[in-house]
Amino acid sequence: MHLNMTKLMNDYLNKNSDLFDDESVEKLKEKIKKNKRVPDDLVMESLVNSIRKYEQWNAVKSIIVSDFPKNIRQAKDSEKHIGKADLVLWVDGLRTKNDSIFTSEPNFGVLIDYLREKSILNQIDGDKNLNEQCKQAISIINKSEMPIKYLCEDKSKSSNSL
Repeated sequence: MHLNMTKLMNDYLNKNSDLFDDESVEKLKEKIKKNKRVPDDLVMESLVNSIRKYEQWNAVKSIIVSDFPKNIRQAKDSEKHIGKADLVLWVDGLRTKNDSIFTSEPNFGVLIDYLREKSILNQIDGDKNLNEQCKQAISIINKSEMPIKYLCEDKSKSSNSL
């Protein structure tokens, strides 16, 4: 199962807009759109609620959560509320549309050290083209013996990224 944090947070805000005033919802959506920091509690609430909604949760063997975690608190909170991650793929050097680097998150180095210490961090070369990144990700996942199915799509048919 693949979960995209940007989509999860937007969906959560749309479905729970009554918990926020209209101005707050719009500000949060704008931050999400611009890949700016949003409250960790919102990130975790969005993720945990999304996972809980799947009744077949026990049948899911693996979950890919893209764009997560972004900081040490999210990593630790996810362990507490969801469980231990078996594998983290980090696309090093990846730049977004706005040319901002994911590593600009405060204390990102602390997160990387934490994931390395747990021996779950695997680095993908962000300077390679998307097809090569995808092949590298599949190779890492295959070596980990985690179940994998349809991680990469034919990019001529879809504009979705890894």
